[in-house]
Amino acid sequence: MKHILPLLTALLLLASAAHAQTDPEFFKQRNLGDGCFARKDYACAERYYKVALIIKANDDYCKNQLKAIPQLRKAIADQRKKEETAKREETRQRQEHVARQKRADQQSQAQLEAEQIARKLADNPKPAVATAPTPTTAVTAVPNPPMLKPERTADASTAQAPLTQEVPNRPAPTDTPRPLLKSAEITQLNADMTRYRSRKNTFLGIAIASLAAGGATYLIASGKYSSYTTEVTSRNSTYTQQYASLYSGQAAPATDLLTPLSKGEFMGSSLAVAGGAAVGGVVFWLVSNRAGRNYRAARNRLSKLTQVSPLYDPAQRWAGLSLSMKF
Repeated sequence: MKHILPLLTALLLLASAAHAQTDPEFFKQRNLGDGCFARKDYACAERYYKVALIIKANDDYCKNQLKAIPQLRKAIADQRKKEETAKREETRQRQEHVARQKRADQQSQAQLEAEQIARKLADNPKPAVATAPTPTTAVTAVPNPPMLKPERTADASTAQAPLTQEVPNRPAPTDTPRPLLKSAEITQLNADMTRYRSRKNTFLGIAIASLAAGGATYLIASGKYSSYTTEVTSRNSTYTQQYASLYSGQAAPATDLLTPLSKGEFMGSSLAVAGGAAVGGVVFWLVSNRAGRNYRAARNRLSKLTQVSPLYDPAQRWAGLSLSMKF
């Protein structure tokens, strides 16, 4: 009995190893990994080799292939880097060659133009200009006439009188102040206009801020919901692929997949905040619009009560504005 139990254990281990060696799923995963390895799709090969090692953990072939993949990736990256470096160097040399050729063409063109100018000068020499002799003139000295003093006349009435201008008599300006027109209704209308304008601007600013806050809240919540649905879809897709690879292409059960929440369930509180902000913005906008109507009504009333016109008085030599009131 003591010897039978170890013998049975050894037989079970051998049977398990033999089953692993002949397991079709193991060979299927390993062959799929070899196909990806041959196509140099090392991410795909890694995935299939790891699944094969789950079935048979001590397979040396799969382990060696997984060890070789990082080295191959590094070699491919080094080769790509060398090719990019060589390509950049080739581009730089081509550009330098083009620049040198362009400079040489410019120098040749300049030399050709200089030769053409020199040839034209040689073919058409400039004629010499004859200079005429400078005529000489005789200078004759003329005596200066004697200077005579002016004689003083005895008649003083012939002297020039100073220029004078008569200034007409004008009345002196008076400093009497003009009477100021005052009205309690005009003062009240000005105060009402100031109050309505301030109320309109305040409530309009609050309305714009509320609408902007509501819109921003909705956009942020929509972005989070989109990220959430994308993550759920990605996880379901990954699980479906792993399930199909482990169970011979069978589809994963629907009960195993994640079910995303609806937009209302996910964004419940955010939608409430955005809706409240939007309603508040509309209310404040209506209040601002009403204050604007009151401001325009007060302004129209004031324009009917007062009338301003230019005024000029040439006798008093002053100008200004005339303010008249209507009752």
